[in-house]
Amino acid sequence: MLPCSAFWPFTSSKPITESYSITKNLKPSDKDTRIVLVSDVFLYPVPATTESFAQPPTSKIGIMYRESQVLLQESIKDILTSINSYNLVLFTGSMVANQEHYQLFEDISYDLTKYGLDYYGMIGYGETTGAKPARELIKKPFYLLELNNINLLVLDNASEKLIPERLPEEASEQYIWLLKTLKDLNSKKAELYIFSYYPLDTASQELIAKYPDINIAAYFSSAAHKFSINAKQINNAPLSIYPCAYTILERLKTGELRLKLVHTRLRGVKNKARQALNHN
Repeated sequence: MLPCSAFWPFTSSKPITESYSITKNLKPSDKDTRIVLVSDVFLYPVPATTESFAQPPTSKIGIMYRESQVLLQESIKDILTSINSYNLVLFTGSMVANQEHYQLFEDISYDLTKYGLDYYGMIGYGETTGAKPARELIKKPFYLLELNNINLLVLDNASEKLIPERLPEEASEQYIWLLKTLKDLNSKKAELYIFSYYPLDTASQELIAKYPDINIAAYFSSAAHKFSINAKQINNAPLSIYPCAYTILERLKTGELRLKLVHTRLRGVKNKARQALNHN
């Protein structure tokens, strides 16, 4: 038996949402596209009763380790309630507190696949915490998704440097692939959304700038553990740190790009997360 919202008081009947318009100047398209972004779950397993919690790690940034499992379960439940509204779910790194818990993450997230909603993962800090190479857990650490005439570029800058220090002798598989992918996107004048766990460093930004015909709509990263928007730079909302929310990227056929922040309906957990963040 897994923990459920019954263990957590003050559950609201409907999640609180906030909407932000990023731009209205993208090209019109035939379809709306909605992608769910779930960041910084830091999944840490707990037993089915509240009397015998395992001792979680100490967090200096207010990570709700003990509540991470129920936050993930409740978020997936909410997402499945509106499953026909979404194209896919992207977990943008630190799905787990450490590698030991990755199988549990896959077991819980299987409900998305079970009901026909594709999900994808990224390597973040949590996936690199452990004895194994992170890429043994996430077999596809970098990739391009093409969806309704938009492109999602997912990069791994958590387990390796995106731009190797010594080129060409240290050129990585990801670096070689990225050069080819950027060239192809540039030739298509593609609309692009870039996802990396850490913000892109100067060398990475300079590389991408060499392809001026790519229309970069937004950059997303997660390592700040705090939701913010600065022009095209987006810090994803963390699920297991206040405000305990996930994000919906809405690319509308009218050419508008919006973000919707969906707060957990577990108000007791959210209040506890706020206190933990303020305490730290």
